[in-house]
Amino acid sequence: MRADYRTATGEQRRLALADDVTVELNTRTSIAVRAGAGRMQGIDLIAGEAAVDTLHAPRPFAVVAGPGRAFAQSARFEVRMTPAGVCVTCVEGAVQVAHATGTATLNARQQLTYDSEALGHIVSVDPTWMPVWRDGYLRFSETPLRDVVDEINRYRPGRVVLLDKQVAARRVTGRFQIRALDKAIAQMQRSLGLEVRALPGGIVLLS
Repeated sequence: MRADYRTATGEQRRLALADDVTVELNTRTSIAVRAGAGRMQGIDLIAGEAAVDTLHAPRPFAVVAGPGRAFAQSARFEVRMTPAGVCVTCVEGAVQVAHATGTATLNARQQLTYDSEALGHIVSVDPTWMPVWRDGYLRFSETPLRDVVDEINRYRPGRVVLLDKQVAARRVTGRFQIRALDKAIAQMQRSLGLEVRALPGGIVLLS
């Protein structure tokens, strides 16, 4: 599928795609616009993550991602494609999620993940730990270092590489500025006792 809009590594972009509907694209995101009957109907999320605000929209707006879709008329929600599936988070209002195996309704501070096989269970999200990338931060709570590195690599040019499996299991809690991720690496170096080696091209080796 051909993308109508996309973002590069570390780039974020805000779009006004329809009447009273805004879509914010996170890093490494591609979307295609869905239109019909002379008006915008929604988007296809091809890759990455999008935040949608339809709080004042006159009609439902849909985000098709993988084998399912999320749609709402008066809500703020986020949809992210991950290796494990598609994650939908309702920030405000209510969101309908449709899948070949069923449907679900998410209310504020609720989240679910679906893949090609099934629609996952609805879980509650601590509002203090909801996605904060739109505010320019990454936030982690007792997150394995391997997962933190994967997330940093989404936003940072080059690549951070973990060389030690034992180090990869160490836990990280903290909030880091997206525009200062090298400082985040230095902070983790001090707090976790990591060895860091920087190479040309933005390559960083951790052990």
